[in-house]
Order: sequence, then structure tokens, then C-alpha cells
Amino acid sequence: MTFDYTDALLLESIKLSQSNDEGATLSDIIKWSDYINHSIMTYQEFVSGTEKLKCLGLVKEQKKRLRTTDIFESWWTKKYGEKSRFGLLKAMEEIEKYLNRDFGKHEQQLDRKATKFTREDFELSTTEYLKWADETLRTLDKGKGKRK
Repeated sequence: MTFDYTDALLLESIKLSQSNDEGATLSDIIKWSDYINHSIMTYQEFVSGTEKLKCLGLVKEQKKRLRTTDIFESWWTKKYGEKSRFGLLKAMEEIEKYLNRDFGKHEQQLDRKATKFTREDFELSTTEYLKWADETLRTLDKGKGKRK
């Protein structure tokens, strides 16, 4: 099994957007992936990455949320410890190396129904995120005009 940057981006986005044991919402994952990579992943990239990460036990899905498992958390702690500042793109590169080094030789059959997130869930979350981003930019623009 090979991993590319979108798999690493998905894993990093889940890690950074999850809140405690509750996990990460799809909207928050999309928000983080856009923040890190300045683009929104496709539904197919999301599904493919989720299948791989769940198959390897790096991510769990519970109640329409994703969260990283102890396996990934252990690697993250060794790599970054309690650091609150690190390069997001550099971390994504390191995650991709980790995935290919430690899991690249696995030839497990992927579960094509590994996620309960549907295309409609993904599109709704993307629309929700884009609406939030648009409102945020409009608010920033209004505040910028007041400073003149």
C-alpha cells in the first residue's frame, strides 16, 4: 500500500481538528485541510484516505466523527511531544514518510465501506465550511474598512 500527500493531509487534519475523545467533525477536517494545503480535498481523496487509515488502525470513526488512535498518537508524541508550534507542511511531509516507512509494505485488502460518510455528507460539510469562510472574510473586510 502506498501513501501520498492527501493521505498525510487527511491524517494531520484529523489530528489537529479533533477535540479530546470526541474526534473531529467532517467540517473541521475540511477546514484544517484547506488551511494546511490551501485547497479542499475531493470526496474520493477523503474516502480513499479514510479507508487506508482505518484499515491500518490509525483512525477510528465514531458517530460521524474521526479521531486518531493510540498508534498514531504515540508516533506524534515521539515526533512533536508537547510542541505547540511546528511547520504544518513539514509535519505533513513527516507524516507521509511515516506512513510509507511503517505501513507501506502492508498489502491489506481495503474495506470499501470503511466510512459511513456519504458524498452528501461531504458536500454538505464543504458547503458549510465555504459559507463560514465567506462570512469570516466579509467580517474581516468590514473591519478593514473601518480602520481607514
